[in-house]
Amino acid sequence: AAVRSLADSPRVQGLREDSRQRLARLFQRAAQAVAADECSLDAALRFVDWVGPLLRRESYLALLVERPAVQQRLLRLLGLARWPMRYLMQHPGVIDELADPLLLSARFDREAFIADLREREQGWQRSGQADEEALLDTLRRAHHAEVFRTLVRDVEGQITVEQVADDLSLLADAVLQVAIGWAWARFGKAHRPDPRLAVIAYGKLGGKELGYGGDLDVVFVFDDDDENAAEIYAGFVRRLITWLTLRTAAGELFDIDTALRPNGNSGLLVTSLAHFEAYQTGRGSNTAWTWEHQAITRARFCAGDAGLAGRCEAVRRQVLTAPRDAEALRREVQAMRDKVSAAR
Repeated sequence: AAVRSLADSPRVQGLREDSRQRLARLFQRAAQAVAADECSLDAALRFVDWVGPLLRRESYLALLVERPAVQQRLLRLLGLARWPMRYLMQHPGVIDELADPLLLSARFDREAFIADLREREQGWQRSGQADEEALLDTLRRAHHAEVFRTLVRDVEGQITVEQVADDLSLLADAVLQVAIGWAWARFGKAHRPDPRLAVIAYGKLGGKELGYGGDLDVVFVFDDDDENAAEIYAGFVRRLITWLTLRTAAGELFDIDTALRPNGNSGLLVTSLAHFEAYQTGRGSNTAWTWEHQAITRARFCAGDAGLAGRCEAVRRQVLTAPRDAEALRREVQAMRDKVSAAR
């Protein structure tokens, strides 16, 4: 009934004859797969639901017709869970990933991902089309493809829940790294070849527990003795956040949460590493709260100038190993828990 309803719809009737024939072949294959017990009826119906909104994108129909193995893998995937169909409907271009014979056996490779994106950027530059819009879309499509690859391995049972979180977190790190480089190269106030900027990940990203569609909790710090450094990096980080959060024709990347920066939402968007260290280690009148020290247990350097990674980790270790009054700490933690419970 679902197939008949779609076939009789104005959308299908308005297609060219060759496109209608392709669609008929795809539906016939799906029906044969159900009859041969190669996929479930639910999978075939989800396939029909997925194809419906994509009828005008004839390249996808052609790909599936020309590569039966891709359709077979897609039907299997749709039979395992609903989530792949939703992701495919949001980002139909990722269907190409199903053609990769190494899809299930490979894992996310950060260095290869970054190298591939840099090669694409060079290609855009050679063609004179390396504008910001093209790079934003390129970054999003690459991210969507890798998320889908991880999703397929996850649904197929090829990787564990922990490995999914590891790969998605590593992917976010890589996207941040590439975005920093691309955005800085096009930042009007850039005063040096590379920014002396570090991104410190907190929360699920910091703990390498990122899930599908998870927000990124991050803090930005810089270490630059330029007299205008604070102003320069404030402007750059605002630009970088736009690169990461803007929805383009290719979709979106992440929601960015910087509330864990010194002084929270009332504090500066980016601070010097020296100020971050003083704030976290209790030097001066403006110091971190206990809950901020709890949050730093999961913090880690995730992107930016690799030369700052060691210093960021040194601050974290200094906070975690500092001597504390155990009884006073217990009272503070209990008070925070009571406050959270009362707010629920």
